[in-house]
Amino acid sequence: FPSHDRRASGGSYSRTTTSSQIGEGAGAGSWDSSSASQTLVSDAIAIYAGAYGGNGVASCKFKTASGTATHKIQAYDGTNVLAESTIISSTSAYPRTSVNFIFPSSGNIQLRIVSVAADEPAIYIDSCYLGLAEGFNVLEVSQASLIGTATQSNGSNCSFTQNTCIVTGKQ
Repeated sequence: FPSHDRRASGGSYSRTTTSSQIGEGAGAGSWDSSSASQTLVSDAIAIYAGAYGGNGVASCKFKTASGTATHKIQAYDGTNVLAESTIISSTSAYPRTSVNFIFPSSGNIQLRIVSVAADEPAIYIDSCYLGLAEGFNVLEVSQASLIGTATQSNGSNCSFTQNTCIVTGKQ
């Protein structure tokens, strides 16, 4: 959220260069909402044809000034919340919070942060990403394959093994 491409509906947003408030690089965003349901929103970016129907991710690293934050990170198309997640709150580190979504086949996309409670702590925001999830946190997985079967007789004592795991029991 560089200063030129974010809008806060309330509270106070600024760029910070205080080293204890930065996750990486030379600066981070600092937002202290002043009531519930306030938003910090990136500029709307036109969705390009190559992203239509693709796996998307909205992601930022967050650190709280104090206490526990319950803000939400959202992928937002200007009208609808496509997906959201409660941020991972930490006062000592910058954990990444991500939310996956499917890109619409037209329109714009925005990254949005929403204050949930009226008394949210200030948060520091760093290393945001909004785009295709390729190589980020979603991998294509091929169909499952059957690799074996197991049967158990109805005998009084059964013992079977697989690799180094031995399971025995009375049936």
